[in-house]
This record gives sequence, structure tokens and C-alpha cells, in this order.
Amino acid sequence: MNWKLSSLIILSSCLATAAPARSQAARRGLSLILVPTEAEAVELRSQIQAGASFEAIAVTHSTDPSAAKSGYMGMVNESSLSREFQVALKGLKPGSVSTVTRAAGGFALLKETTAEEDRWRTQHDDAVMALQQGRYPEAVSLFLIAVQQAEKFGAQDIRLAESLNGLAQVYRYQQNHADAEPRARQSLKILEDGLGAWHAGVIPSLVNLGGITLATGQYVEAERVYRRILSTRWGVGADQVLENFAEVLSVDLTRDPGLKSAVDEYSRSISNSRLKPDLYLKMRDGFIAAQLMVEAESLMQHAANVYPDSRELQFQLGELYAIWGKYQKGIDAFESAARRGASANAETERQQRGVIYEKIGEMNFNLIRFDEAVAALAKASELNPANWSAHLMLGSVYLRRNRFDNATAEYSRVISANPRSGAAHEGLARVALEFERYAESATEAGRALAIDPGLQNARYIKAMALIRGGNEAEGRGVLEDYQRRERDLQAAASRLAAIAELDKTSLTMLSEGRTQEAMALLGEGIVTFPLNARLHMKLGLIQSKLGRHREAAETFETMIRLQMDDFLVHRQLAREYDQLGNREGGQQQRVLYLQRYDAALQAKAN
Repeated sequence: MNWKLSSLIILSSCLATAAPARSQAARRGLSLILVPTEAEAVELRSQIQAGASFEAIAVTHSTDPSAAKSGYMGMVNESSLSREFQVALKGLKPGSVSTVTRAAGGFALLKETTAEEDRWRTQHDDAVMALQQGRYPEAVSLFLIAVQQAEKFGAQDIRLAESLNGLAQVYRYQQNHADAEPRARQSLKILEDGLGAWHAGVIPSLVNLGGITLATGQYVEAERVYRRILSTRWGVGADQVLENFAEVLSVDLTRDPGLKSAVDEYSRSISNSRLKPDLYLKMRDGFIAAQLMVEAESLMQHAANVYPDSRELQFQLGELYAIWGKYQKGIDAFESAARRGASANAETERQQRGVIYEKIGEMNFNLIRFDEAVAALAKASELNPANWSAHLMLGSVYLRRNRFDNATAEYSRVISANPRSGAAHEGLARVALEFERYAESATEAGRALAIDPGLQNARYIKAMALIRGGNEAEGRGVLEDYQRRERDLQAAASRLAAIAELDKTSLTMLSEGRTQEAMALLGEGIVTFPLNARLHMKLGLIQSKLGRHREAAETFETMIRLQMDDFLVHRQLAREYDQLGNREGGQQQRVLYLQRYDAALQAKAN
């Protein structure tokens, strides 16, 4: 569940709602620092007046989305600003900082940017656009000019670091590492001095430096850089925690007797670290995928204790119980989430509580406690009338209770706001079928399928409505389509079941010491399912455990060729190369492992 406000809210709240158009001459560049308390704003203003960088403080302290651009909000019409901002800017000279000003979301410091600062930002953004569009020669030229412009702000200005890093990135993409490396190092040094060595703002320069050192064979430094990226991005000690997490996932694949000790070591490393909340969620998902539900529960309980005011973490503990099928525990966790971390924004608070009560309703529905489900879902809808998924679920509960008029009202309410809701049209189709309104049922089911062809229940409803309504030929055609799709789904399910059974049997063989039989079975499975990464990975791990490191390395190399290059594959291949005396290859694979690990975590974040 995403608790974050839109990045446009704060900016729009600073703009007048009915501002008249003004000429280009009335436009001015504006930068912003927004902090929660007046005392903090006063202290930061004093630091800036004493010589501290407005831009560096915006990056490190501002809660506004403009912090990602060193506080720069862009060119704005003065008359479009709120009255408070207009007063704060009155008489302010370019480059100067306003007095502390109350704003939506806290207290603000404003800076009218100079013409040179505005020109640099335009130049830099044009260079970024060229880079993103793959126009590398043009990007180089634009970044070189941006660097020259930023140098006027001072050799330690973080905007110079931003343009230097952009230039280093283009050079790296062009494989011009000789020119990329000094720019990346210079950018990193400026950012470390201005923001602090472990601030997230240094990560783009670290990523560039990591890519350069990897490409040029500087593997020892590259490994240090990527470990630093992990700890900077995901929290203090994250690199060691993630190493131990990878070990748990690996030994679990073969139910190695060392699993308990690996879990214990992982738990100790978590206790000695200060991880960011998002990392707990990503590791939880990894445990769920490995079906290590007890470990996932322990992890999330720890996270909720570390961040006792985090509603999100408590909510995600409830989501774990929902996936696990422990619905009463889910209800308890969601109710606890409702009591934690209330938002200061009334509208946000209503939305969050609406989602929480929707989940409580869903859990009660799964427990066949319909009255409790209706009560929770009704509260969710009352808190946030625009929570259409709560209305859909309420319609489903009413259907199960044969309260068809209530179900119709809920589905109709959803459709009135969102005509493209296939689930709502399917619900109306089900109600109409119950009342033998076959033409209406077929029409609604058809609308549902037009929106989402994957709604198999809607397809079956349409077939039954047509047949019972006397349109036998068309109904049989829809029914045959339904049956064909069901066979396809069953075939896919059978394939997954066969792989799961093979996996289970191999684990049984391993537990009984029948290692050779397990390897033979996995080999047969790979022939049948050549693109199943789990079977390949398990075979390679067994080969390694038996000391057959050349065979294990070949297995992992095959996975990479087949584009199964998960971070665990590179981690294990590094170990095999070490065993085979290929020191350089092992170093390279360890760097790739860390690089892929960070990328995988970010992909889950998106």
C-alpha cells in the first residue's frame, strides 16, 4: 500500500487557484526548501546565511520532491504563487534566501535563482534528455557546456557534481572509460564533501564508478563500491544482511542441514544493522517466494518492532498473513496498523484507514464471517467513498448472502464512477443470471470480457445466459471457448505441478542421502523443462556440494547463457571459480552478483 502523497500536491498548494496569465518578464526561477517545523527552518536559514550551500541543504533536508533537483522548482509566474510566497519574495534579490514562510506541509525557505543558475539547469536538463534518448555525442557536448557553467558556482557545488556525473555516464555508455573515470571520481568527492559519504545523493556517482571499475577490471574496488551502494541505498549494514539472506535462500534450495545456522546468522546480522523499511519488505517477498513463511513472519515482526510508528510495516505484516492463509492473524495485524502512524493529513488518513478496513473485510470474508465482512467493508467505503475495490468486495459478500439488490447497488456504484471495471460488469451479469434476465446477463458479461478477456467466470456466465435465453448456437460457441481456455489453464497448472513434484522428490532423495539419484532426476527434469531456473540452480548447488566444481561452474554458466542470470547464480559461480583457482573470474562474478542484487531489489521496489 502506498501511503505517499502525489509529488504535485505541495507545489500546487503553493500556487494560487485562479492566477491570471502574466508575461514572460514576470517569470522567475525559484528554489525551495521545505521542512516540517519552524525551528528547523530557522536553523537551516542561519546555516545558509553563514555560508552553507542552499542546494546541498535542499538535498539533505527538504521534504519537497524538488529536493531531487537541489530544490529547484523551475520558472514560475510570480502571480501564480500563493500570497504567502509572494510576500516572502517581495524585494528578494536573485541568489538571496527568504525569511521562513509557512507552507502546506511545513515551513519553507525560498530562493530566487540567478539567470546563470536558470541557464545551467536548462542546459543540464537538455543534456539529460539527450542521454536518455541515446543521442550520446550531443549529450557529451551539452554536458561539457553544463560543466563549464556549473564551475562558476564553485568547485565544491553539488550542481557541478551533477553535471560531471552526467558526463561520466555518457562516456561510460560510449565505453570511453579513460574520460569517464576522473569525472565520476570528481563528482563523488564533491558529493561526499557536500552531502556526507553515506547520503543517498552519492549513489548515482557510485553507480557510475562501480560500472567503470567493473568494465576496466578493477574488481576489488568495484566490489567495495557495490557493497557501499547496498548499504547506502538500503541501510547501515545492509551489505552483510543481504549476503546472509542470499546464503539462506541458497541453502534452502537443497534443504541443506546448515539452513538453521544460516538463518541464525542472518537474524544476528539484522539485529546489528539499521535497515531501511523498504528492504524488510523486499526480503519478506523473497522468503514468501521460497515458501519460508515462518522466517518471513519473524522478519516482519522484527521490522514492526524496529519501526513501531510505521503503519506500512504493520500493514505488510497483515498482507503476509493474508498470503499465508492465517486470516485471523491478518485481522489482528491490520487492526494494529489502524492504530499506528496516523497521518497528519486528514484526507490521507481517511484513505489509509479505508484500505485497512477493506483488508479486514476481506479477511472476514475468507473466514466466512459475512456480517463482520460487511461491517468492515461498509466502514472502508464510508471512510473513502472512492475506494472502489471495497465496493466490489462488498458486492461479492452480498452475492454470497443472496442479497442481490445490495450487490447490484454496489456494482452499479462502481460502474458509475469507472465504466471500465470488468469485475463490476461481471458482478451485474451474475445477478442478472440469478434472476433469469438472460439478455441482460449476456450483455453485461460481454462488457466484462471486452474490458478484460481473462475473466473466465464472465465467459462462463455469458455462455449460460445465451444458452438459457434460447441462443443455443452462440452460447455453445462461447462455452467451447471457455472450455478451451480452461484446458490451457489446466495444462499450465499441470506443468507447474509436475515441476513442483520433481522438486519435492529431489529434496526427499537428498534428505535420504540419495544424492546421485537426486542429480539424475534433476537432469531429467532439465531436459523436460530446460528453462526452469530452479532445477538448474539446485543441480549446480548439489554438484558444488559434492566437490564437482567444474560441472557446477558449467551449470551456472549455462544459466547465464540462457539469461537466467539471477544474482544467486553469479554468487555461486564466483564460489566455483574460486575453487577452480580462477581468482580473477571469481572477483568479476562477485561484482556482478552485487550489481544484479541491487538491481533486483530496485526492480521489486518499482
